[in-house]
Amino acid sequence: MKIIYTLIFASILISCSNKKEAANEKIEEASTEEQTTDAVEISGFDTIEELAASVVESLKQKDYDSYYSHVMTEELEMSQAELIEDSTIRKEFLHEYGFSLHEEKEYFDNLLNYYDSKSIDLDKVVLADMDYTEYKGGEYHPLELYEVFVPIEMEYELLIDFTIIKVDGQYYLTSELGI
Repeated sequence: MKIIYTLIFASILISCSNKKEAANEKIEEASTEEQTTDAVEISGFDTIEELAASVVESLKQKDYDSYYSHVMTEELEMSQAELIEDSTIRKEFLHEYGFSLHEEKEYFDNLLNYYDSKSIDLDKVVLADMDYTEYKGGEYHPLELYEVFVPIEMEYELLIDFTIIKVDGQYYLTSELGI
């Protein structure tokens, strides 16, 4: 009987050890991914058109680091929020863009998976027909936010949709990539 208990206990220890190793691997993967995006230098663009072209190219190449290199940082978000005088509007801005940068890779991958699952050909993007409008009618004044719509020529209407912010003459993504 003692041998059976010993075997059961050993089995439980091995199982726990395997689960702990798997958890440690997940933590290591997350840490490596975090280090990868932390190493990416964030930069803006002089024009909305240049930024849009870069976003499209990042999606085509499935290059998250390239995409991420144009997403405003949490520090940039906070500095811009401070420019909004009305505390209610500032809170709304922070709530809307209260950055989930830790989820950005997942959103990027989900968008790519969607394009693959729907056989959406990103080579059919028509940057020349891109359109943009002031985001929420300037609600976050004095910030300059724009919603950008880049069409994809398909059998049905399809757009790449993202929001950008202008800071010190440069345009950055706001972590709001969608379709």
